[in-house]
Amino acid sequence: MRLSSLAAGFGLVCVLGAGSVLASDAIPVHHNPTNSGASKANSKAKGAGAAQNSKLAANSTATYANPSGWQISYLKNWKCDKVDIGDPANNALVFFQSEEDAVERLAVSMLPVSDTSAASLLQKVKSDVYMRYDSAEVQPETKVSRGDQSALITSFVGLDTTHPGVKTHTFLMVMVRNGKGYVISARTAEDHFTERRTLLEKLVKSFAFTTKMASRNR
Repeated sequence: MRLSSLAAGFGLVCVLGAGSVLASDAIPVHHNPTNSGASKANSKAKGAGAAQNSKLAANSTATYANPSGWQISYLKNWKCDKVDIGDPANNALVFFQSEEDAVERLAVSMLPVSDTSAASLLQKVKSDVYMRYDSAEVQPETKVSRGDQSALITSFVGLDTTHPGVKTHTFLMVMVRNGKGYVISARTAEDHFTERRTLLEKLVKSFAFTTKMASRNR
């Protein structure tokens, strides 16, 4: 089993001018606390609304569909980077990130496996995590169902050797289907994980198969 693609996958981000001031000094204005308060409240509400709209735009998603029969959602302002690792019918490594080798990114790795157990695949992933990350701490896995497929979900914290000094937190899901293993991971800086967790989990769990198979691995 090739772990190089696994390792790379999660290794699974109103100014007034002077003229306005002088004009206000020249014209008597009656101070109205009520109207002033309402104006400030309206400005605050508008500011909050603009911030919310900006956040929604930044978190809007698009869907990537792979020819091998799976798809996943990713942030529209991220780019899709496909790594050529040969034999595309059985291997795939795709990154979704704002820039190359970004700390925060989404990744999907597909590779042939001989063992049909998701637990076996996760064990190999864990071994690779401990090799690629310093001070790695892996959380216990949880079994979940994604459509008609069983999967294992976990997360880990560590210092990626490719980003010295940066502590990251990765949320990942693994599954095996018809002789292929899938590792879906989303990573961000540990300092941002609390605020980004819901979004990153949503992206990872958006992974789905677009083709039906004659047999299913559970």
